[in-house]
Parts: sequence; C-alpha cells; structure tokens
Amino acid sequence: MEEALLEIKNGIKKFSGRKILDGIDFSMNKGDFLGIVGGSGSGKTTLLKVIVGYHKLDSGKIHFNGKDVTRKTSIIKKKVGYCTQENSFYPGLSIKENMYYYGRMYGLWGKRLKKRVSELLSLVELDGYEDNLAKNVSGGMKRRLDLAISLLHDPEIIVFDEPTTGLDPFLRKKIWMLMKRINEEGKTLIVISHFLNMVNEYCNKVAILKDGRITHLKSPEQFRKEYGDVKTFEEIFEGIIR
Repeated sequence: MEEALLEIKNGIKKFSGRKILDGIDFSMNKGDFLGIVGGSGSGKTTLLKVIVGYHKLDSGKIHFNGKDVTRKTSIIKKKVGYCTQENSFYPGLSIKENMYYYGRMYGLWGKRLKKRVSELLSLVELDGYEDNLAKNVSGGMKRRLDLAISLLHDPEIIVFDEPTTGLDPFLRKKIWMLMKRINEEGKTLIVISHFLNMVNEYCNKVAILKDGRITHLKSPEQFRKEYGDVKTFEEIFEGIIR
C-alpha cells in the first residue's frame, strides 16, 4: 500500500475557544490534485494554513512522508508552496525582480537562481514580460506570477486558496489548465475553490468540509456514482452541506 504523502489525524484548531477544525482526518498521495470545498465558515482557509505551517494544531498529528512534523513548521514550509488569495509579490518591482527577491529568500543564488527563474517564467508563460512592473500587468498575469513564486523552492505540495477569484472565465480556465499541467508534471496540489465545475473537471479527489470536519473524500467519479449522474456536482455539494 502506498504511503501517504500528507496525513492529518484528528486535527483540532481553536480560536478564542471555538473549534474551527474539529477532528480533521484525511490523507493524500503523491500526485494527487485535491479540491477542498465547503460553505462559508467551514474551516477551509484555516485548514490550508495548518497544512502550510502558518498555524499549529492545538491537538492531533500531521505526518509528511510518514514522519511526524506536527510541531516542525519550518520543515512544513520547506516542503509546501502557498499561493494565497491576495497577491504576495511587490507591485513596485518587476516580475523578474520579484522572482529574484523571493528566490534569494529560499536560498537560491547565482546560476542556480537564474536557471530556476527562467524555467518558471517559461512554465507560467511570463517569459518576455520579465521587466514589466508587477502592478502594471493583467490580473491573470499577476496570478501566474504568484504561482511561479510559490514554486521557486521546488515544494512537494502546492496549496492554492481561491486562485481564480476575480478572473474572467477565460483566464480562470487558463489558470486551472496551468495547475493541471503542473500536477501532471509530478507535483501534488491542494486547491480551495468555489468554482465547483472546475473542481469537478480538474481534481482527482474532492474533500467536502463541513463544521470543521471532512465529511466526504472521494473522486468526482465516486460522487457521481453514489449520488447519480443526473445530478450536477453543484447539486451534490449543496445537498451535502445543507
């Protein structure tokens, strides 16, 4: 049996005495593209911040490649890339300057940094725009710059929090196609999105979060088999979280 790349066991996180995560249990394997969906206040962003090492669990365990990293947030941050809802780059710097700045923060220098920046800008189709100020490029290009930054340290898992919010349908699909391409090249992805049709189309696993717990974790095909092909994924989701 394949060992899980990431596993959380009975994860609990409280804020002001209230449980935001209430016994989270889930695991994922290398190469998964996991979509996490849930209603407002279900704990989605808190779960992501635990996964990327921004928050520590109050109780429970996190295992990475079978090793307990529950209290080792520095290890987690090295292994996980995080693409937030907000832009993480400096708007007054060029695309290339942002990449070099963050690359040095991750310990990349010289030829190694130059090569990594060139590879990533080509991957996200920003080569040729290196000298443009980040504040002057389109919304879709800003999202792709954030994605490139999150990949600089070659993480094993990349986590996205609503990566296509505010984009038009064409740019939204382009970002999802780019994420799928990165996944197909061997990276493990986790994404929170309220665009359920995209989650259904691109993710190989979907977790439904309700009241701080993962109530369902299946492939889109398993959801359709269980609930019937006559229902859309939106109808299935709404029926579960109601």
